[in-house]
Amino acid sequence: MKAFVVLSFIVVTGCYGAAPPTPPRIPLPDIRPGLQVLVDSQSETHMGSVSKKSWTCPQGHIEGDPLCSYTTYSVVEPITSTKTTVTYGGEKLEPAQLAVMADTEQEAKRTQLADLQRQCTAATRPRHVGMVGVIGGLVLWGIAAGSQQPVFTYVGAGVLGVGIGGYTYGYLVAGGDKCSRAETVAASLTGRDHYYGDNDSEMHQLADQFNARVIAPQSAQTKPARRRGAL
Repeated sequence: MKAFVVLSFIVVTGCYGAAPPTPPRIPLPDIRPGLQVLVDSQSETHMGSVSKKSWTCPQGHIEGDPLCSYTTYSVVEPITSTKTTVTYGGEKLEPAQLAVMADTEQEAKRTQLADLQRQCTAATRPRHVGMVGVIGGLVLWGIAAGSQQPVFTYVGAGVLGVGIGGYTYGYLVAGGDKCSRAETVAASLTGRDHYYGDNDSEMHQLADQFNARVIAPQSAQTKPARRRGAL
């Protein structure tokens, strides 16, 4: 029973927390009609030391099995690395800048984040009540175990129930379930999860998304108008 109580405490206290702050806007270059993002990737190969594993396994077992053992050794072999540079109008772009420029839903995400923050913040009071109730209930149960007084057991169970109930209400009803979603949306507004080098293909993909958006209006303007009655 005590193990169940401790497990309940760990589960409920890990459900949700405070609303994340609104990320500051990432400074962007002046967007000019028709101007595209340029991505330049340069690969070079050099000789370098690479760590390898040599496995020894009993019959019927494969590499990675707990019964297998391995030794490590180093070999010198060709290593290819890629350096990616992204520019816009001659100005170098950071990965976060490119990610924001390619994201057409930045403003909608900020509106969504504000709504999620409001709902998450509304769950703060029941969350605090829940934490106090769970901790208080565990303390009373600890006292009951040491003093052998049943009254502490009953009161502790009641306080623990109130705590779990408050935490659950905050999560399911008051908006606590929106906290994790708010964290996700806030992270997407920063663009900090984009990096050059290993993510070379992603940089090209983001640039293509931005370029397709700035080229489309230009193409529409230059497209010849159809004459009335023409097929």
